Amino acid sequence: MTERDMRNYVQRLYRYKSVSDRQFRNAVNNLEQLRENDPYFYYFNMGKLHSLFGDANEALNYLEKALELKPENPT
Repeated sequence: MTERDMRNYVQRLYRYKSVSDRQFRNAVNNLEQLRENDPYFYYFNMGKLHSLFGDANEALNYLEKALELKPENPT
């Protein structure tokens, strides 16, 4: 799977109101592979993913880390 495919997989999940355990694990796996190349993308999307999965505390931790990396881009 290419980096672009991994990014697209993760971003497609946001069309749903919730995700299954399997979708969550696949997305986390994809994000882990992208972490080193693009830490902001990793932390921001892990935050969104955890929010979608219903884990608000973990989502907040990841989103705060993303904000630390790019304070000028609070997307």
